[in-house]
Amino acid sequence: MRAVTKENKLYLKAALENFRKAEVSKHSNKLEQLVSCPNVLLELGDFFINQVLENCHKILNVEDVFNYVKVWRQSMHLLTLTL
Repeated sequence: MRAVTKENKLYLKAALENFRKAEVSKHSNKLEQLVSCPNVLLELGDFFINQVLENCHKILNVEDVFNYVKVWRQSMHLLTLTL
């Protein structure tokens, strides 16, 4: 475990919300990917963000992301770790 300050959590929340906004924008701008946009909205929803924030002090590697955050695509595990 590691210490996570309120400021760290605020930064992390903003980073996750900005990523969600960028992904939705990217998917909604491409007609052929319009069907995947709802998936992005669900996958990167508030539930996902709250799981990351509640467990960020325990997330140190990809395995921890698998254990503490429910995501649909494996690439999201790596992304979560890099944020």
